[in-house]
Amino acid sequence: TYKGGKIYRQYRTASQSGFHDFAVNVVDLDAGDYTLSFDIKSSIDVPSMSNNPSYFYSPNTTTKVVTSQGYVSNAADGRAEKRVTTSWQRVWITWTQSSATASKSMIINRIYSNGSDYSVDIANVKFEKGNKATAWTPSSADVQNALNANSTAIQDTNAEVTRVDGVA
Repeated sequence: TYKGGKIYRQYRTASQSGFHDFAVNVVDLDAGDYTLSFDIKSSIDVPSMSNNPSYFYSPNTTTKVVTSQGYVSNAADGRAEKRVTTSWQRVWITWTQSSATASKSMIINRIYSNGSDYSVDIANVKFEKGNKATAWTPSSADVQNALNANSTAIQDTNAEVTRVDGVA
């Protein structure tokens, strides 16, 4: 984990061609701004911002892209370029959408073959409505699952203590 969040790893070898995506689908989007933020690092300093882009597409309704690293674009497919280094960094991308849609695809990171073996680690992904990235927090479902697991463990322990003490 990194800062409490699961780490997702992408890996490319020098001999592989093409790309590998870390992608998700999002649903029920209104027109307006949406911000994706995440922590990212690579096993090597990736020299080009274009080697690790993100996308917000299908449908291609993005009218503006702005990132924490100063990248600005009006690419309809939401292409956002970012620089990835060997140090963890928090990155955010804000996309402006022209219309509502029931479903849209998001590539959090696309890793291209660049002639080197390398990996990219991503953690603490957060997607939210609006144009400001807020601090990462675990999802409410994750928190509830942890509470339920703790509650079950406590009940099991209490039942075992009662059984050992002969009270049951």
